[in-house]
Amino acid sequence: MKPEIKEFKDEEQLHEEIRHLKEKGLSSDHMYIVGYDEAQSKRIAEAASANTIGVDEVGLAQAVENLFQDRAQTLRSNLKELGFTEDETLHYEKMASEGKILLLLMDAASGAKVE
Repeated sequence: MKPEIKEFKDEEQLHEEIRHLKEKGLSSDHMYIVGYDEAQSKRIAEAASANTIGVDEVGLAQAVENLFQDRAQTLRSNLKELGFTEDETLHYEKMASEGKILLLLMDAASGAKVE
C-alpha cells in the first residue's frame, strides 16, 4: 500500500500536523519528509524527529541510481518506488519544486490518517 501524503506551505504547518499525529499515536518512525531541497528536508526531518527517504524505503538499486540523477528525477523515482503513479509523481515533484514540503505516512494501517 502506498503511503498517505500531504503537502504543506511552510514548516510551522508541518510541525503542527506532526504534533497532532503523534498525539493520535502515530510513531515518528512512520513519518517521512520530502522537499525539493535535500538539505532542507534533512534539517526539517531532524527537527521534527521524522525521517527522509533512503535505502531502506526504496532499495539499494534505486538509492545508487539516485546518485546519478538530478533532484527532480530522484523525487519522482523515489515516489514511484513507493507505489505512486507517474501522474502522481509528477504532481508531487511539481509541488516540491514550488516550495511545498511533503509529509509521507508510511504505515497507513496504523489507524492515524492525515486530515
